[in-house]
Amino acid sequence: MLAKTHDEFHRQSLRYHWPEKFKRRRIFDRPAENQPYIEFLRTPRFDGEEDEVDASSDEDDDNVSSELEDEVKGNRGKNESMDGNRNGDKDAAGCNGQSIVRLFMAGMTGDEENLQYPDQVEQVASFYEQGNFGKWDAKTSQHKKTVALLDDRNICGTIHVNQGSFQCTGHCRPHLGPLTSEGLYKELEKKCWHIKNCDLTNASSFVAGLDPLTIEVLTRTASRSQAPALRDLLYKHLTSKTSIGVTIPPQGFLVFTLDFHIPYYALRVSKELLKDTRQRPDGKPLRGSRKLPSSSRPLNASTSTDGAYCLYEAEVSVAVTGIDHWVWTAYGFVDTYFEPKENVDSYHHQLGGSAGPGRADPLAAGRLDADKPIWTPREYFFKVLEIRMNQVLREWNGIFLWAEKEVKQSRTHHLFPLPSSDHKIGQVRELCVWNSQMVNILRDLIDRLSDTVGAWDEFWRNEIGFFQDDDEPSTSSQWLKSSIAAVSKAVSTLNALLPKLKDLEKKLCKDSPQGLNAHLIIENHAAAMFQQRTGRHIQVLTVVTI
Repeated sequence: MLAKTHDEFHRQSLRYHWPEKFKRRRIFDRPAENQPYIEFLRTPRFDGEEDEVDASSDEDDDNVSSELEDEVKGNRGKNESMDGNRNGDKDAAGCNGQSIVRLFMAGMTGDEENLQYPDQVEQVASFYEQGNFGKWDAKTSQHKKTVALLDDRNICGTIHVNQGSFQCTGHCRPHLGPLTSEGLYKELEKKCWHIKNCDLTNASSFVAGLDPLTIEVLTRTASRSQAPALRDLLYKHLTSKTSIGVTIPPQGFLVFTLDFHIPYYALRVSKELLKDTRQRPDGKPLRGSRKLPSSSRPLNASTSTDGAYCLYEAEVSVAVTGIDHWVWTAYGFVDTYFEPKENVDSYHHQLGGSAGPGRADPLAAGRLDADKPIWTPREYFFKVLEIRMNQVLREWNGIFLWAEKEVKQSRTHHLFPLPSSDHKIGQVRELCVWNSQMVNILRDLIDRLSDTVGAWDEFWRNEIGFFQDDDEPSTSSQWLKSSIAAVSKAVSTLNALLPKLKDLEKKLCKDSPQGLNAHLIIENHAAAMFQQRTGRHIQVLTVVTI
């Protein structure tokens, strides 16, 4: 499935390759990048046409920083004056009757028609609007839950190759730890191009349990270059889409987006079923959860003191978007309603994983040291994908072991003879209900796992060429090759689980005597018993009548 011949890969690389202009520092409108996209949309002078830097102006330019620094300083007073007067009410309903998130998702006139999914605006806007209460200042001041971690740093010139203890940490904004929605907003609204010696930057925003208020924070602060990636990221995460891909627009000022969205199931032992308190527009939980049936315990039995197996829907979404290898931003969303370990407070107190004693990188599940960053976007993206895919693989392995054990146990200990009493009928009926539930669960598992494997296959066929360059530095290229091989191996293992899950389903449906045909046994036996009782009643009635 994942193997490719050299000729196939060569033909593919000719179709998809990483543009050279991303490998050198590019000229861009820095004051415009300081202006949030939502402000750009709401500016009265906006005429429906987005200003663009001519793509032909992209060139290798070591003096870009000093030339544009004067431009930034010259515009600083104007921008800060605008900040003092803009959107005084900051009410989400103040955008010509539209919520701020709906306006952001729709974008410029005509943008909505070019979106990949027709419900993209409605799904995100409706999720936000049904949980949006009160004015902006009141909402942020009352929302005290920590929801995010932010890392924002610059490399001040040359990209440093990862060299162990000699690796450059760059210059980082003071780390404030776990942030509330209000704290995240205050940090993200800062003008990164006004920070001294911060003309080249990359940043990461990790959000645990994406909620309506955090969505508003992100849409209020995203720049014009970040907006397309964030729109897509929000939609795919909220709707549990599965995808791995690269997006580079065919025209205009080029911006790259590398993203992956992996929905999965997590198996946990809980004394009570945990439910996602976030709701979809239809009132149902954003992520589903269910208590799993057990072949060794009656379905109506109360949960034991040790708890019961529960299955939780989850998704991890990451997007890396930028204009070159120096200027890029990473967003990461994870679901935490069922997992107390993966939250911003835990990552804040965790050391830098196996990479060192620094701060843990939450996008990489704490396995990377944020103080020893991977500076180049493709290497960082694939390393995070590698870590998260292995995390997903671990979850799927646990689920398969549980399902295999349950099916074996049911076939070993529940071989009932033809029912001869009401008690036996109850036992068989209970097993049939368990069987039916297990079949439905296995089908859901197979569908979701197939989507993940299929997303990687599609990516491998079409877009892997964006990550393969013969002219890359040896260290950088080796990092990519190592991560690509690791992800391929993880997906191959996931793919190997598919026939095993299908085999379990087949056994329950066809091979087991207590499979779906048991329903017929119960019904036929119940009908026979009813006929016998009815016959006896008729005999008694006949005797009495005579």
